[in-house]
Amino acid sequence: MTPWELSVSLEAANWQAEQENRRMLSLAWHIEALQRQKRLPSLASLLRPRTPAKLIPMEERRREFTELKAVYREHTARRSPDTDQGDPRQTG
Repeated sequence: MTPWELSVSLEAANWQAEQENRRMLSLAWHIEALQRQKRLPSLASLLRPRTPAKLIPMEERRREFTELKAVYREHTARRSPDTDQGDPRQTG
């Protein structure tokens, strides 16, 4: 395994551990919240799937994407070429 592959593997393992920690904290929070309820909601209402996200029309998505591209281009155009001298991916 190369050093880069090792670093990517460690980052992935760290991300998984963080996600598991978030899930456990969320579970603990919900357990405590349910214990404080005078009347528990029905199990069916707790197990009901979430309502689907509102569908955004394709034209609106394209407009938003175009706006984001313009902001990105503006941001990258303002950066001077010597701001990332320590970046090993840059040559020269």
